[in-house]
Amino acid sequence: MPHNLPDLPLDHLPRPRLSEPLLRGNPRLRLLCACAGSGKSLLLRACAQAAPANTGLCWLDLRGRRIGVSEVVQRLASMLGLQEATEQALEARLAQQERPLWIMLDHLCGAGEEVERLVGRLLQLASPQVGWWVASRRRPAWPLARLLLAGDLHEVDARQLALTGAELQALLEQQAAPSLEADTLLQRTHGWCAGAALDLLAARLGEPPIGRERLLLNYLHCELLDGLPARQRQALCQLACLADFDKHLLGHLFEAGEGAHLLSALLDAGAFVEPVGPGEERLRVHPAVAGALAASLPPSTRLCLYRQACQYFVELGEEAQAVHYALLAEQPDMAASLMARIGIEALLHGEGPAAVLCWSERLPETLLRSTPQVVLLRAWSLLLAGRLDEASACAGQLAAFLPSPCRQRQAEWLGHWQALVGQLQLRAGDAVAAAATLEQALQGLPGQAWAVRVLTQLALLEQAQAEGRDDAVRQLEDAVARVVRDRDCRTLEAMLVLQHARRLEWRGEFARAEGVLRRANSELATLGGRVRGRTQLQLARNLWHQGRLAEARELYAQGLAFCGAAADPAVAWAHAGLAEIDAAQGDLASAYARLTEALRCMQLLRVAEPLYRPQLDLLRARLWLREGQHRRCAELAAAYLALCLERPGWHLEFPGVDARRQFELLQARAAVAAGQDLAEVLQPWLQEVLRARQLELAAELGFALAEAHLAGGRQRKAQAALFDALAQARRFGGPGTQAYWHSFRPEIARWAGRAGEGEGEAVDVSQLSRRERSVLGMIAEGLANQEIAERLHISLHTVKSHAQRINNKLGVSRRTQAIVRAKALGLVH
Repeated sequence: MPHNLPDLPLDHLPRPRLSEPLLRGNPRLRLLCACAGSGKSLLLRACAQAAPANTGLCWLDLRGRRIGVSEVVQRLASMLGLQEATEQALEARLAQQERPLWIMLDHLCGAGEEVERLVGRLLQLASPQVGWWVASRRRPAWPLARLLLAGDLHEVDARQLALTGAELQALLEQQAAPSLEADTLLQRTHGWCAGAALDLLAARLGEPPIGRERLLLNYLHCELLDGLPARQRQALCQLACLADFDKHLLGHLFEAGEGAHLLSALLDAGAFVEPVGPGEERLRVHPAVAGALAASLPPSTRLCLYRQACQYFVELGEEAQAVHYALLAEQPDMAASLMARIGIEALLHGEGPAAVLCWSERLPETLLRSTPQVVLLRAWSLLLAGRLDEASACAGQLAAFLPSPCRQRQAEWLGHWQALVGQLQLRAGDAVAAAATLEQALQGLPGQAWAVRVLTQLALLEQAQAEGRDDAVRQLEDAVARVVRDRDCRTLEAMLVLQHARRLEWRGEFARAEGVLRRANSELATLGGRVRGRTQLQLARNLWHQGRLAEARELYAQGLAFCGAAADPAVAWAHAGLAEIDAAQGDLASAYARLTEALRCMQLLRVAEPLYRPQLDLLRARLWLREGQHRRCAELAAAYLALCLERPGWHLEFPGVDARRQFELLQARAAVAAGQDLAEVLQPWLQEVLRARQLELAAELGFALAEAHLAGGRQRKAQAALFDALAQARRFGGPGTQAYWHSFRPEIARWAGRAGEGEGEAVDVSQLSRRERSVLGMIAEGLANQEIAERLHISLHTVKSHAQRINNKLGVSRRTQAIVRAKALGLVH
């Protein structure tokens, strides 16, 4: 080990997710590229200490001052034991290197461009036995793309170097800092290592928030600001005031050509400027330091910058960005005027409702009531955020603009009011009144209010779909599709796709629905907001039904992030989905914790209880059943069924199912768990649901019927009902639905487990016809095909056809396998 290799701090936190991939393989270049304080040097040191015993190691720290090429050559030559410290001698030695050698260069960008060019040349000339490890604040001007294509580059960037929530939690436990929480620290520092260290230091010193900002600024001056020219330092602080920027905005804020020059210089200095998203067109100053840098400017400078940015976005027609900067520029009248220009369709993009509600909190009530457009924008934002009482009160403010002297304008405002009221009625569970109000709204809404018309039609479509009115669904789909196609609105198109995918799932076509949802998710990849989040949540639920729990968990987490940023009540659905996965894996404690977290989130967002409480209570009751608390389930089901009488046509918003049916099923399961025999009630209900092709509900009813038969002492019927339910679940691709039998009696779980032990694909026994069951029974008796034909008075060819279909449905290829499979499934004895 080189004598000049710095030791790791005693409280160093190992990061195997980064070090282990770096230590594996043998690329020519390992490049750690990120801003100051990202943990590059510590990671480089940790990897150096883990170098293989047969590998030579040269450590060169270029931090602190610019050094010339000759000094770098001299130091490398000394480490390699060369008698002649020239570039030619160094090149020759590295080209002939036969044993493994690592050359580790820390803080390359601080050494200057000449040293960078020298290292790039040595990298190209050196033997494959030489591995280069480089830490830098910016990417060197080397042929990195060629190295990547050749498999000779392993790059770690700022996003990968950022501390994860788990790593922050481990750091807090190591440092014994109970006053800090990992989630809060992650939100404030975005995983920036130096930010986390400064927060820990501030906590140990008992510093208030202003003290923490002072520590941060001192660090930035030491690491970066003091080394920048004054104009670059000021430009960096100005850019820190902006949420993000591109070259066009820089051209507006700075003199001609100056913006591009300053940006290039800051990028070369590794001055915390990073791309936003996958592309490199839009940039930002790292959010962990942006606030402190912006606050260092005089208030007058900031206000002037905000006014310039507002003017730029007004000219560009991007009203939402303009409102943001108008508020920062302390121009509330301008902000309210700009809000009046924003269409309702804008609420479906990005943060949408969350942004509008944030603006509303910073504006006086007089301005929020100043125009009907602002009232409508705020009312729809409250509605989409699930704050129904506030949305209702806000919608009532439209009365101040009625009656209008213009008949056309009066019809328009009345149509907007009816659209809002209809949506509120639907979310409150009054489906009958909602349908009438929404139909009336469509009569008054003008063509230019196309986004509100589409949202109204989608609400009617959802209701028609839930009620099984296929003709109405097709008509509404066609109407919405025409508008969406004409307007080229991807978010509204995605909302229509979600409805279509949901209908496919109700019919049991989960594979087709998955394809539809994946295409929609891919097309929305460049957009955030509630629609992207809801697409991911619906895809997650689809995968859960197919038994792909790991994929479902990941998508639920992604959807949770998008919906949370948009203040969408669907965050409760994400937590509920994660709770279902925890329960399916037997972790009931985590499932209960998820439900508690969902309640906490809804209360923080001030979401109305009807939008989330029934779904969460339904899932909680299913957990109670698993624990044998059937009395609590019965009481909860009875309470909700009484509520259903007051809300005819009430459907739970996610996953859009009939509330009454769900709580009737819960009540029946609770009764069966208490020992009641409800087979005569469940059997006709199951047939009704099958005729309606509600296959998911049919599978759940089948499991309940199996337990009901078992409670009545009819073991053979219980087995048959269970196998039919399992086959039903497997037929529509829903292994996740089979998780329900874990909550039933041990016999049910044991039979279900035995049914899944056979070979081949899922068995669809419910699709065996009565004649096929008869043929199967005779095959099991050992009768030949000709004997079966004579007994049933059918042709030999028909018997062979029946036998082939039986094999296909049982997932076997031979007669003997069919007999074994049929006995395992309880079809023959």
